[in-house]
Amino acid sequence: MSKKIEISGQSPFGEASGVFETEISIIASKPSDEIISKKTFDSLWKDTFHLRVSHGSFSEILGTDSNPIPDNVFKRDSVWIIVQDQFSSSHTSFELNIS
Repeated sequence: MSKKIEISGQSPFGEASGVFETEISIIASKPSDEIISKKTFDSLWKDTFHLRVSHGSFSEILGTDSNPIPDNVFKRDSVWIIVQDQFSSSHTSFELNIS
């Protein structure tokens, strides 16, 4: 059984509600807006999602049997999560403490 991470936060789509096509990445250190926009960061893990957003907030479970989160992610104190719209430059990022 693969390990999973549950995340929640403010979406990159303002206060909008709906389902958005996004890519969610886990990276090792705080990203700049520039490396997010240019997609020049090294992902520890990533996948695409139909992200369900309600009044600007979302929650999602990362990791599946076919795309498990690697063990090295769980050996860190914290990681950064990047949520990017697949069709625009909209994105958000936040630090996640691994416990």
